[in-house]
Amino acid sequence: MNDIYWCIYSKSKQFIGTIRIYDIDENEDLCDQGSFMIDEEYAEEAPYAIEAELMSLDFVFDILKIGNVINEDRADNKVMNNLTKRLGFVFEKDIVINGIDYKYYLLNKERYNEKRQKFMDVVSYWCER
Repeated sequence: MNDIYWCIYSKSKQFIGTIRIYDIDENEDLCDQGSFMIDEEYAEEAPYAIEAELMSLDFVFDILKIGNVINEDRADNKVMNNLTKRLGFVFEKDIVINGIDYKYYLLNKERYNEKRQKFMDVVSYWCER
């Protein structure tokens, strides 16, 4: 098994989404991040997307010791493309998956570490509220 799925819950313990790491390849030092979905009703309530993204990336880099993460965002999903780039992912190329346009990004641990604290500050502020 080379996939790991997590369920995302709100502060009130309501199931609101999922995120996963898949195609984990220790030999290639690479994995994919995807199946990231947050219920729209809860998405604006708190920075659940940021928190889930950080936790999954921390797990990849610190627990699995994988050095590179691929992220493929739908080209028309401007919110996720923006978050992906702000987290340090670097755009590599446009791709098509099942007839749908995607942006292919790559992130290494060094770039992630440069951006991580800024996002942790947002999550910490929200948690203290």
